[in-house]
Amino acid sequence: MHSQHTRNITVVLFAVLIVGILLHDTLSEQISTGREPTATITVMTLDPPEIPAGAPITEPGLENDAITATVIRVVDGDTIKVTVDGAEQTIRLLGIDAPERNATSDEPAECGTDEAKAALEELLPVDAVVAVTFDSRSDRVDVYGRWLAYVEVGGTDASAQQIRSGWASAWWPSGEPTPERGSVYQEMTHDAKAESAGGWALCDAIGRFR
Repeated sequence: MHSQHTRNITVVLFAVLIVGILLHDTLSEQISTGREPTATITVMTLDPPEIPAGAPITEPGLENDAITATVIRVVDGDTIKVTVDGAEQTIRLLGIDAPERNATSDEPAECGTDEAKAALEELLPVDAVVAVTFDSRSDRVDVYGRWLAYVEVGGTDASAQQIRSGWASAWWPSGEPTPERGSVYQEMTHDAKAESAGGWALCDAIGRFR
């Protein structure tokens, strides 16, 4: 047993000696020919994930990570166009629904359509600088490529203000999670209707809420 152990040590030492001789000869050859000793190291890198065009540049649901945008125009009572870093983007205000013009059908404009747009234009005039934030429970982009987000100007939540004024109501797609501000918007909608605020004094329904 002892002699076998001794032989194993001898073999290992001999192998180390051979490797050392080979390395010495290689280095000596490089030095004698004027070449610097070199070593090749292969580094693997991962390409950054691709970000879809128009995708938000921040994580959703983080109130302190708002995106700064500039208003181009108001489309209707719950939709605006903005620029973000020079790129144009449409934003559908999350958690609310306002009267619409039904531009894609022969149906007449819903009651309060023009007034709802005018109210949002007053709140978000052209060139207004706004803060855009996303909701941790909701999709960031809809099927039309619009951002689904909260928009604030001077600390005022545009969606909430549209509800208070009676020109929008709380709404989100059936089957989707309730947005973080959804419950508050619902309470505000009931209060606005009870007070006959804005369109509630003129219309049977505001958006999808009756």
